[in-house]
Amino acid sequence: IMEYARAMIANRIARDGKEWVDTFRQHNSGTYNNQWYVVDYNKFEAKSDKSAGVILPGLLWVVEQLPGNIEAADL
Repeated sequence: IMEYARAMIANRIARDGKEWVDTFRQHNSGTYNNQWYVVDYNKFEAKSDKSAGVILPGLLWVVEQLPGNIEAADL
């Protein structure tokens, strides 16, 4: 499946960054190099008068796509 279609599918069905990565890495055609940053704003609470702010695991995923390989990590 071509890269643009996998990205659109992942955008529509993923509920968080990990699920986006898992969906996107399926059926890699091996014809495209790319780097993706997936930000899940549900994992972020801004600083307020009552809270110092919170960054939960899963806020930012970095995905590297190479022909025949996809590497991803939660930063």
